[in-house]
Amino acid sequence: MNIGKISTKYSQTIITEDFSIKPIDIVDNYTKLSILVALAAYNKTNYIFLDDKFNKINLQFLSKFMSYVVNHPNSPKKFKFKIEQNINTELSNNKKNDIPYDVILSFSGGIDSTAGLLYCLDNKLKVLPLWVNFGQKNKEAEKKSINYILGKLNIKNLLKSEIDIEKQILKGWKDWDFIVPARNFIFASIANSIFKSSNNSKGMIFICAVKEEMRKWKHRDKSKYFFKTSSSLFSKDSEKNIYLCSPFEKYSKTEVLYWWKNNWEKKYGISPHDTSTCYYNFKNPCGRCRACFRRTVSLLAAGYEIDNNLQVNPLTDPDNFIKNIWIPEINAGKISRTGKLDFYIAMEKSRHALPSYLLEYYNKLPWQTMKAISRRKKEILSVKLK
Repeated sequence: MNIGKISTKYSQTIITEDFSIKPIDIVDNYTKLSILVALAAYNKTNYIFLDDKFNKINLQFLSKFMSYVVNHPNSPKKFKFKIEQNINTELSNNKKNDIPYDVILSFSGGIDSTAGLLYCLDNKLKVLPLWVNFGQKNKEAEKKSINYILGKLNIKNLLKSEIDIEKQILKGWKDWDFIVPARNFIFASIANSIFKSSNNSKGMIFICAVKEEMRKWKHRDKSKYFFKTSSSLFSKDSEKNIYLCSPFEKYSKTEVLYWWKNNWEKKYGISPHDTSTCYYNFKNPCGRCRACFRRTVSLLAAGYEIDNNLQVNPLTDPDNFIKNIWIPEINAGKISRTGKLDFYIAMEKSRHALPSYLLEYYNKLPWQTMKAISRRKKEILSVKLK
């Protein structure tokens, strides 16, 4: 099966007080490519034909990079994309808008992206939040968090992008679970198109990955290589300085949350509990998925309580995720040092909730591990976001 056209309906709108962008300005070559890559991944095909052109971009390298982005350990096959472009299409380089922003922020209303928003405000960066609705299962929860957070901060400008691939997501759920292939590349491409179609000579795009995500090879679209290569491709194509990065490259989620608790919460009136993370959140977060588990661990390790609207406390291990997956991953060395120690801190603070086998596991931790936990607590207390 060949993927050659974008047949899904999608639109982008910006409603602002000081500028406006027409939808057509956002649909450029990389925006189209990002959607086609997602569709190709869902349809398990390797061939992509783009009715558009790239400037100064090697298509063989671009094909390899797109293959890298979607070849997650959970992908249903190993992709080896071949991208072709319409050689008869003229390059478009119309500059139409003055964008009064330093940063376009990929914003989902989750902990990391909300922290990114507060980081921008703290550092006096002019920021435009971008939310993409592509039919994800937790879209209503994201909307609710986004509206509350932006309302509380009196931020009126939000870039909303709708890409109708909900049918593909639901059809591909068995193969991909919660993963939307090329998700962060879609975010980055839309943000890039805004800067590309502007009079700005440079632009910064934030996708707020944290340290443990950027250092793990399986997080392809959050890796340092992903950020560096995307920046290079966008910059060459637009002949501008486009920089894709994360402000939290050097910090774990727990460290960001600790800084939030002691610096941002009182200043901005926004709590991490106002954010949404769960992959399966229709009414309340499930407490069973990996996202709920990692969120709860980081909240507890940073000094917060668990979310009070969870359907179930993840540390009660309702589906034996900790017993059958998390602890074996720790023993196999697949969990980072900070991830492992933050989990132990969370266990310490939730002794009353732990099932007997987890309480026994914690009580048998060797003294060397207990010393490492103490050092980790001091690291968290000394964190300073820059």
